[in-house]
Amino acid sequence: MAIETTPSGKKVVTAIGNKAELLSKSNTEIVNPFSHPRSLVADFQVAEKILQHVFSLLHKGSYISPSPDVIFHPMEKIEGGLTLIEMRAFREMFLGSGAFDTYIHTGVPLTVMGRDFLELTKDMEQLI
Repeated sequence: MAIETTPSGKKVVTAIGNKAELLSKSNTEIVNPFSHPRSLVADFQVAEKILQHVFSLLHKGSYISPSPDVIFHPMEKIEGGLTLIEMRAFREMFLGSGAFDTYIHTGVPLTVMGRDFLELTKDMEQLI
C-alpha cells in the first residue's frame, strides 16, 4: 500500500498492490502490512484499510454495499495453530473493515466451486 502524506499532515492511500510499487515520491511511504517474520499481520490499521478497499471493489458501482461474510484461511505461519490473540485480531480486522461476520478456517485447503486458491488469487490481482 502506498500512503501519501499531504501538506496538512493527513495520510491518504494512493495505491494498493502492484501499483503501489510504481510510486516513488518523497512524501509517499510504501507499506506491506502482511510482512512480518513471526506473524501474519505486521500493521493492523493498514491491513484494515486494504481490506476496506477490497470490499469496496467488490461492490463497485452499486448504491448499496452489503457487509460480506468472510471466510479467512491463513495458509502460512500457522504451525501449532493460531493463538486466541491472533484469532481475535483477525476477527476484529475483518469486522472493522466492514464484514458482517468472520469465520477462521485452519484445516485442509478450501476450494470454491472446484477452483483452487492460486486461481482465486490471480482473479483478485486483476481486480486490484
